[in-house]
Amino acid sequence: MKTKLHNTIIIIMLSVIITVNVIESDFTFQDEPYIDDIPFSTEIIFNTLTNDEYKIEEEDYINDIPFNTFKIATDDNEDVCAKIC
Repeated sequence: MKTKLHNTIIIIMLSVIITVNVIESDFTFQDEPYIDDIPFSTEIIFNTLTNDEYKIEEEDYINDIPFNTFKIATDDNEDVCAKIC
């Protein structure tokens, strides 16, 4: 029991020391030079996609679930509660 407590205290102290060191360390990176690795203009492509000819129309509602999921979920919960309680 004493060894377990001793080991737990050591682990906690090491965790605190490591956490404090990580928080206080300086994570500043040097600026890297700009690399033009995209051979096309993303702004032009975006502007063509937002053109008026591409209008998104509202889709019709499709009732593809032919049963009441809320009723099934509440009925199942009542059955489970009746078994447990």
